[in-house]
Amino acid sequence: MSNYFSRILPFLLIFHILLASCADQPLQVYIVYLGEHSGTKTFQEIEEFHRSYLHSAKGSKEKAKDCLIYSYKNVINGFSALLSPEEAAKISEMDGVISVFHSHPTISRLHTTRSWDFINLLEGLGDPNPPNAEDLLRRANYGKDVIVGVLDSGVWPESESFYDNGMDPIPQSWKGICENGVAFNSSHCNRKLIGARYYLKSYEAYYGPLDTSLDVRSPRDTNGHGTHTSSTIGGRRVPNASAIGGLGSGTATGGAPLVRLAIYKVCWPVPGQTPAEGNACLDDDMLAAFDDAIADGVNVISVSIGGNSSRPYTRDGIAIGALHAVKRNIVVACSAGNSGPSSYSVSNVAPWIITVGASSIDRVFSSPIVLGNGMIIEGQSITPFTNWTYPLVYAADVEIPGTTTNLTNGLCLPGTLSPTLVRGKAVFCWTGDLFQSLEVQRAGGIATVLGNSFQGQGVLGRPYLSPATVVYSDKIDIYNYIETNQNPNVTLIQPKTVIGTKPAPFMAPFTSRGPNFIEPNILKPDITAPGLNILAAWSEASSPLKVPADNRVVKYHIDSGTSMSCPHVAAVAALLKAIHPDWSSAAIRSAIMTTAKITNNMGTQITDSLGNIATPFDYGSGHIQPSKAADPGLVYDASYDDYLLFLCSSTGNVLDPTFNCPLNLPSASDLNYPSLSIANLKGSTTVKRTVTNVGKTNSSYSILATCAARQRLQVYIVYLGEQSGTKTFQEIEEFYHSYLNSVKGSKEEAKNCLIYCYQNAINGFPALLTPEEAAKLSMDGVITVFHSDPTKTRLHTTRSWDFINLLEGTGNLSSSNAEELLSKANYGKDVIVGVLDTGIWPESESFNDHGMEPIPKSWKGECQRGVGFNSSNCNRKLIGARYYLKGYEVYFGRLNASLDFRSPRDKSGHGTHTSSTIGGRRVTNVSALGGFASGTAIGGAPLVRLAMYKVCWPVPGYSLAEGNTCLDDDILAAFDDAIRDGVQVISVSMGTSTGRPYKEDGIAIGSLHAAKRDIVVACSAGNSGPSSFSVSNVAPWMITVGASSIDRIFSSPVMLGKYTIVQGQSITPFKTQTYPIVYSGDVEIPGKTINTTKGLCRPGTLSSKLVRGKAVFCRRGGISESSEVQRAGGVATVLGNVFHERVVVCQPYLIPSTIVASAISVHNYIKSNRDLNVTLIQPKTIVGAEPAPFTARFTSRGPNAIQPNILKPDITAPGLNILAAWSEAASPLNMPSDHRIVKYHIDSGTSMSCPHVAAIASLLKAVHPRWSSAAIRSAMMTTAKITNNLGKRIRDTQGNIATPFEYGAGHIRPSKAVDPGLVYDASYNDYLLFLCSSTHNLLDPSFRCPRVLPSPSNLNYPSLAIAKLRKVMTVKRTVTNVGMRNASYSVRIYPPPGYSVKIFPTTLHFSTTGEKHSFNITVKVKSTAKKNKFAFGSYTWRDGIHRVRSPISVSSK
Repeated sequence: MSNYFSRILPFLLIFHILLASCADQPLQVYIVYLGEHSGTKTFQEIEEFHRSYLHSAKGSKEKAKDCLIYSYKNVINGFSALLSPEEAAKISEMDGVISVFHSHPTISRLHTTRSWDFINLLEGLGDPNPPNAEDLLRRANYGKDVIVGVLDSGVWPESESFYDNGMDPIPQSWKGICENGVAFNSSHCNRKLIGARYYLKSYEAYYGPLDTSLDVRSPRDTNGHGTHTSSTIGGRRVPNASAIGGLGSGTATGGAPLVRLAIYKVCWPVPGQTPAEGNACLDDDMLAAFDDAIADGVNVISVSIGGNSSRPYTRDGIAIGALHAVKRNIVVACSAGNSGPSSYSVSNVAPWIITVGASSIDRVFSSPIVLGNGMIIEGQSITPFTNWTYPLVYAADVEIPGTTTNLTNGLCLPGTLSPTLVRGKAVFCWTGDLFQSLEVQRAGGIATVLGNSFQGQGVLGRPYLSPATVVYSDKIDIYNYIETNQNPNVTLIQPKTVIGTKPAPFMAPFTSRGPNFIEPNILKPDITAPGLNILAAWSEASSPLKVPADNRVVKYHIDSGTSMSCPHVAAVAALLKAIHPDWSSAAIRSAIMTTAKITNNMGTQITDSLGNIATPFDYGSGHIQPSKAADPGLVYDASYDDYLLFLCSSTGNVLDPTFNCPLNLPSASDLNYPSLSIANLKGSTTVKRTVTNVGKTNSSYSILATCAARQRLQVYIVYLGEQSGTKTFQEIEEFYHSYLNSVKGSKEEAKNCLIYCYQNAINGFPALLTPEEAAKLSMDGVITVFHSDPTKTRLHTTRSWDFINLLEGTGNLSSSNAEELLSKANYGKDVIVGVLDTGIWPESESFNDHGMEPIPKSWKGECQRGVGFNSSNCNRKLIGARYYLKGYEVYFGRLNASLDFRSPRDKSGHGTHTSSTIGGRRVTNVSALGGFASGTAIGGAPLVRLAMYKVCWPVPGYSLAEGNTCLDDDILAAFDDAIRDGVQVISVSMGTSTGRPYKEDGIAIGSLHAAKRDIVVACSAGNSGPSSFSVSNVAPWMITVGASSIDRIFSSPVMLGKYTIVQGQSITPFKTQTYPIVYSGDVEIPGKTINTTKGLCRPGTLSSKLVRGKAVFCRRGGISESSEVQRAGGVATVLGNVFHERVVVCQPYLIPSTIVASAISVHNYIKSNRDLNVTLIQPKTIVGAEPAPFTARFTSRGPNAIQPNILKPDITAPGLNILAAWSEAASPLNMPSDHRIVKYHIDSGTSMSCPHVAAIASLLKAVHPRWSSAAIRSAMMTTAKITNNLGKRIRDTQGNIATPFEYGAGHIRPSKAVDPGLVYDASYNDYLLFLCSSTHNLLDPSFRCPRVLPSPSNLNYPSLAIAKLRKVMTVKRTVTNVGMRNASYSVRIYPPPGYSVKIFPTTLHFSTTGEKHSFNITVKVKSTAKKNKFAFGSYTWRDGIHRVRSPISVSSK
């Protein structure tokens, strides 16, 4: 402590002397601005030069020296000093002085009030080329009148995924039923789950009556499989869903959330086996289901069932049923099987069905292990556990003698482990899965390390009953460690969800492979889709593991298999059916196949789980791309007759005897299939294909080819073809009996042996027959008789739509694909971003430098020491940090150490939040307090280097929640250092309540110097909205950023009494609870309020006696109001939202609190009822809200008060309720009463939107290092969009159409900005010429203004603003081609109402990149123009690829 005082004492003495010597008269801090340094003087010479000004004003060298605060020595020429108003005026008259202005502490305050993911989603919406899932869903009306039949293990109808809230009536085309059964009746069906049936006859013929302890005699699912597949197809959007332990958390949704589902339960448990070992699905039960489904009116059928390999079509119930469905253009999607990676293992190979393989998504559940020697081995797990260290043994060393052989050593087979040797230990099993973990548990082991049964990346997640991790490889390292250490131990690391893994997809190891064993001239599988570790709804009658020892109940579960990939394709087929109802099933399959892709999220070819290049025998045509499939251009169509002709060639046509095979048969390869397969080719062959144009008229295509217990009775199905439709049910049944009677010899026996009577489309029946009887039935009219074998067909069980949406844009720069932009920009790795803010919390995981390369040589800055901060706090991510306190301490005295750190360390949280938004590393499983907004936190440019310049400090006597102060002199010092330090982008999330004259604006001046060196400066527009003329940071050389919403809300409705629901929002963590409620206006202390403040919960106004133990309704409010309720003893707060905003600024209050949308509803309820209570419903995160974005209420608006001929703001970006890193020295509320500590926090303001733009600027800098700051701003502005995720115009919070005064050019689109086509460039001299026109150039005296000045509107800006127009004006713009050579652009004009706009020339041709062309814009006032009011329009240059859009704002006088 004594050393500390010895260090600061000299400063205290100097500071005291400085104040004393300058205290002859009232002094204030002024900034004397002299322009730009010439670069020829030393620092000492500069300081002496600056003192000379002070000397002349002070009359004393000593006073001049003592009163100097900053001497800006790098690029900015100027200084700050303590001056009297008279001295300041005196200096302002001196030669060389450009500006002298007061550095006032109240001028600059912080603009504080799923984010990158939302930008990436939004920017693709509505464009001509980019794929976008929401567009597809809207176009398909979310599949609302499409009916999907699911053949599976039943359904759990109570799952939230099958709610029908808001759905339309059931389509009239539906003819099915909701079959009653055990624990299931018609009430379990609704407008989502419109039908359900079960099929048990064949099963019971085999196994006897159903054991009701194993399953229920109804459509209800006790297995989980059918619920999982059904919700994957058409589950409603359910936020905050996760697997057990919170893994995979997010919004659960089906691919077509408004399709109607019809369940056909055909799979049942096998007696004597656990459900984990599989179910039995018999062919005849399935054919009965197909038969009903076709008659019921389904449009798509999903069948996640199949055998271990393919079967001849004549003996395959699925193939036969599907053929009948396809004849009616019902699409049938089937799983390929889980018998991979063996060749010839693919099942469901009939060419009239879609056969679906399984691949991964970009998500893993990371759970590494740490051996006692420190070695870390990667692993995966979805078993909930926390980090723990265990003694470790190898299974082979703890086995019961005689229970294993050399081949089974170490495999943890059931009954092999010795409890004496295992109890209390972790066991390493060489390979294994569920039953190995159970064996370890049986023997008393407390954890398991399992070697991956499949080599490579594909780990099937299971939630074991004791801690268990599956390791990818390095098994030999674990074995060697155990065998060479006396007391080996292992630490299992708690699993976490990691999103964004690469490469993805890869082929799941279990997915069945081609060639097609039945007909190798048809390539199977057809397509691949996500099937590895997929989260979806689950039966609450089934445990996650489906073994007797597992008694856990879950609503959502992670499962794997082609059973999981098949429903993805069924959902896409449903959407295509909705968009193209006239397309055949073959056309839909073709669209899905021909638009698939074979590259991963790294742009390289899809591999298998071992990293080997995958082939079409693995993935078919490739990975599904739904949005592309909606518009395939061409399709390969095929009719029922085409399939029969194929059967003639392939099997001699034994499925429809009415079809006569021609004498000359084509090859099976001639089927008009979207893939081509030729087996056993000798010499050459020619095949034919026919394509149908389903795209634009007058289209031309060119081709690109590339190489590269009743005795002996069993169930047999007697298949007779197609029903004619002319017989009654009784006639059909009698017809079937006639066949059976011919072999049974008895009508009674024939009747008793009949199981089903197929009567709708399928002509045939299953029956109990001996093999001899079955053979005898192969008579005239019988197409096939085959055994329905329960051992052949089992369930194929082993973020997903989001991943598909992300993946399908990869490789197309015009699509909404952030990952490609990041990759192209190398994630911004050598770009340095300076952040002027409140400091930084360097320990945040967002600023780790793992794997980053050395600091760029261009960096010249430092890591300044201070309290709680030294050079070790900087790294290869946070490469520099400084703090600026002098200007602050002149005003407020020495910094109070209890309020902030005298260092770059952040005690406010604001600077940490903005910095991590710009360049934070990928941090998984983060959330705000209470688990809100959980997911992966990441900056927009995760490998940029950050440099913090702390310029904002707490105001004594105020809480941090009330704001910090940032003085202009401190800010200019920071700009000065930042420019010299070598930053390329500067982010400034601070400003005033309105614009300031440039010469009195430290940010404007600092940023002009930065812009001269093509350093991009992004600034927040301010939080003074919705007032007009409130936008700040309006200099045209900076980017001014407004704030808008994202598609996420934190829903927390309240229930008044028992019935009335009022929507609300909150991020306060609390559970649903009911409270007595009072209106604050009724419980105030007499005399504390007046009519205008009544009911506002102002501090000190509420009576503790009347409030204690109650919820209080405040007419409006936030932190202060909730705190007042808490002070008075209230236990909850309902806060009114007087502006009726769609999304409100949320805060994590200290007591349960919700901001309601309709304050009047709450008020009226209280006033009209006696027994008052309110239920605050636990808040939840909802993603996918519509419409989004809308402009935030607080965002400052134009017009530009300083120069209305420059349109401000420039752009908008997410700024409402943004999650990012936070200082652990700052509480969420930044109030003394809040002692909570968080690592990530939700905050709002243009302070939050500005760093989004700074991050994008850094990426553009990385991709285009030679672009000027103006070019980068232009690229962002001209590619912005003004429509929301509904495809409609962006609106404000109250639903009014927003204008450029709120959003500038529109909402930012990063991937578009990288290739804008044309840019509006501007140089430093252009800005000076603008200043001549605007303010007579008071910022650089070396520049001489011309005699004839252009209008300020003539600045070559990407927008056009003309204020107070008289009659007509012509302005000039010049564009530079940064796109392709030989490009021609034409203009489209949308004039503001009341004005005419003409542009000449109307076409621009560019021969080369870098070529410039100018054009004139003539704006003329029409008689319909409204005087003194701004009107808005735009003009857009187009070349067929690029759209270069500029907004127009005009007013007339």
